[in-house]
Amino acid sequence: MKQYLFIVLALSCSLFNSFADDSDLGVISFDGKTYAQCRVRSTTSEGVSIDSKNGSFTMPWEKTSWQIRSRYKKEYEEAMASRKGAEQRSNELQNLKQQYPGFEEATVLVIQVFPNGALVDRMKQGYVAPAGTSLSRLGGGGNVAAGGGYTYSPSGKKWFLEGIKDVAEDQQIEVQAYPKGTQTFTDSFNTSRTVEKWIFIKRTSK
Repeated sequence: MKQYLFIVLALSCSLFNSFADDSDLGVISFDGKTYAQCRVRSTTSEGVSIDSKNGSFTMPWEKTSWQIRSRYKKEYEEAMASRKGAEQRSNELQNLKQQYPGFEEATVLVIQVFPNGALVDRMKQGYVAPAGTSLSRLGGGGNVAAGGGYTYSPSGKKWFLEGIKDVAEDQQIEVQAYPKGTQTFTDSFNTSRTVEKWIFIKRTSK
């Protein structure tokens, strides 16, 4: 009988531990304050969002304990990889801006293809608000809200993009380029035109 009760108790403890809430962090000291009954609400690339008896706060990954990083190892490693990638891209863009004055990343629409490049429209960016909201904004920048997104439409601003290959008319692409004077060419209507000339660096994806 005693052996039977021991087995039941052992199984009960095992089940209790298996269903224990892995988000429960107990007491945490952060920025000079002590928070009790802390529980993880969510994780992001910036850190861990925590709810507690004393209120909610977000702890950056670099300030989290090794216990938190171990418990959320996958999320932590993904956040660090994302941050490293963003830093590498930022450094790359900074180097390109220093190397090529006027450098831009742009979304363009191919209008006419030539042997040495293409006539393109430097498209403008618009923002489509999430369904059910009244938000509406034109122009770049900012974060895309859930359910919203960016759109592109012709701006009427024409570039001659020198050096780009393997493109077709009406194709929308993302490119890196820098300005270099003007280009005179004959369009599809046999009319001579002069537009800004940009030197193609490479295609990108957004």
